[in-house]
Amino acid sequence: MGQGPGHGVEQRAVNLWNLTVSKKTGGSFSHDLNAKLRHVACCLVCACNVRNQDEEASRKKIMMALKTVRAWLDAGDVSLIETPIRIAQQCIEEMRTQLIAQKEERGDSEDLTKKRFALEADLFKLLCYEAEAAVARSSYDLALSLVEQAKSLLEPMPLEGSYLSMLCYNLGLECHQQGEHQSAVVLLRESFEIGKCHQAAAGQKNQARSLRLLATVYLEWDGEKYWKDALNAVNVAQSKHGSSAGLLIKTRALLMGDASDTTLIEGLKELFGHPELTLDVALSALVELGKRSRVTALLESFVDLNQRYSDGSVDLRHRLWACQLELLLQAQRLQEAKTLVEEITSNLRNGSTMEPDMKRRFYGLLWERAAQEAHYAEALEWYNYCLGLNAIQNCSAEMAKLHRNRAACCIASGKLNEATDSLVQAEAFDSVSPFTHFLKFKMAVMQGRVNQATEPIRVMMSFAKSLESSAVTANDLEAKETVNGLLCLSAQIAFEREHHDLAEMALNCVLACNNDPDQQLMGLRCLTRLRLSRAEQSDTPRSCPSMN
Repeated sequence: MGQGPGHGVEQRAVNLWNLTVSKKTGGSFSHDLNAKLRHVACCLVCACNVRNQDEEASRKKIMMALKTVRAWLDAGDVSLIETPIRIAQQCIEEMRTQLIAQKEERGDSEDLTKKRFALEADLFKLLCYEAEAAVARSSYDLALSLVEQAKSLLEPMPLEGSYLSMLCYNLGLECHQQGEHQSAVVLLRESFEIGKCHQAAAGQKNQARSLRLLATVYLEWDGEKYWKDALNAVNVAQSKHGSSAGLLIKTRALLMGDASDTTLIEGLKELFGHPELTLDVALSALVELGKRSRVTALLESFVDLNQRYSDGSVDLRHRLWACQLELLLQAQRLQEAKTLVEEITSNLRNGSTMEPDMKRRFYGLLWERAAQEAHYAEALEWYNYCLGLNAIQNCSAEMAKLHRNRAACCIASGKLNEATDSLVQAEAFDSVSPFTHFLKFKMAVMQGRVNQATEPIRVMMSFAKSLESSAVTANDLEAKETVNGLLCLSAQIAFEREHHDLAEMALNCVLACNNDPDQQLMGLRCLTRLRLSRAEQSDTPRSCPSMN
C-alpha cells in the first residue's frame, strides 16, 4: 500500500471499519448505524485507492463493498445501496481483467484457477444481493434477471444451490407479501427447480416449503383459476415432506375447486389424522369450510375433531367447542348449536371448569344470536343459555342488562310472571337503571296497575335530574337523552292505553328534565294535544308524537 497523502485517510477509514465490525459484533451498533459507518469507510478506502489497481487492493475493495451492500440490506434501507454495488461491480471487472492478463502472460495454473473461482463466488454473492435490493425497490423483472444470472454460475459451486434456492423462496415470499403474485410464482418455481437440481444441499423439507408457499400464492392470486396448479404443487410438496400445513392448503384448493363432499371429507380425514396436527390448523380448516358453507363436511369434521380431542386438555376442547358453536350459528344449524350449549352448561353444572375469557367468548356468541333473533320466544331461549354459563356473575351492569333483556322478551311473549321475576333480578343488580324502571312501568300499564306505574316514572325523572348536578360529559348527555326517550315512550304507551293521567305525568317529567328548546316544544305540543283530547273526550285517541 502506498504512502501518499491519502494513506492517513485510508488508515483512518480502515480503523473506522474495524471499529464498526467489533461494535456490531458486540451488539453496540444498530443495523442502520452499522450500514452507514461501513458505507463511509468503504467509500473512503476506494477513493484513496483509485490509482492502485493491484490485486490485493481490488480484493479488499470487493470485500468491503459486498459487506456494505449486505449491511444496507440488513438495515432494510436500499436508498444508498447503488454506490457499494457499483464499487463491487467495478472491482470485480478489474480483477477479471487482471486474471486474464496473468493467464495470457504466465499460462493457466492451479493458483489462477482458485482466484477465478473466488472471483466467481464474489460475483454470485453480488448478484444475489442485487436481486434482494431489486425486490426491495419493487423492480421485479430486474430481480428475476439477476436470479437467472446467479443461477448460471452454479455449476462450479453446487453447494451454493441451497443458498440460491432459499434466496428465491425468501424473495418469492416478499413478492407475495407485496401483492406481486406473478413474480412470486416465478421465484418460487425457481426455488423448487434449483433445489431439485441440488437436492443434497437444499433438502426435501425446504423443497416442500417452497411448494406449499407456491400453492398458497396460486390460491391467493386467483384461486378459482389456479386451484389445480395449487393442488398439484401441494401434492408434490406432501410427497417430498408431509405436513399438516400442506394438507390444510390442499383443503383450501379443494374448496376453491368446489370438490364434492366425498373428496373434501376424504382430504379432511387425512388432515385430522395427521400426527403433527395442531388445534390451530384444525380450526383454520373449520373456518374455511364455514366460509364456503360446506355444511356436510363441517358437521363431519366436528365429529372427527371431537373424537380426536376427547382425551385432550380441557382448554383445547373448549377452544374447539367455541369455534364449533360459532360456525353452527353462522350456518343456521340452531338445533345442533343448542345441543352443544346444553352439553357445555351441563358440564359446568357438574363441576367442569372453564377459563373466564372462554366463558365470555361463549357468552358473546349467544348474546349476539339472541340479539339477532326476530322471535321473542327464541331470543329468550338464547338469553337463558347466556344465564346458564355464569360468565358475568361479577359484573352487575352486565347481569342487569341480561335480566332486562329476558324481561323484555317475556313481556313481548306474554309471560308476565317470568318478566316480573327477571325485573326483580335486574333491579337487584342495578337499582337505578332507567331501562329497568321503564320495563316496570310498561308491565304495570299492561296489567292495569296504574297506581304502581307512577313510581317508575318518578325514578326515571330523579335519574335525569341527578345528571344535571354532575359534570356534563358526553356519557351524561347520552344518558339524559336516553331517559328523555324512555319518558316519551312511556307517555306514548300510556296514551295508547287511554291512561291519560299517566301520559300527562310522563310528559311533564320530560319538560321538567329537558333544556333542549326543540324537545321542549315537542313535549308541549304532545301535552297540548293530550289535554285537548281529554277536553273534547274524543272517542278516537290520537298518537302522541315521539320526542325522538
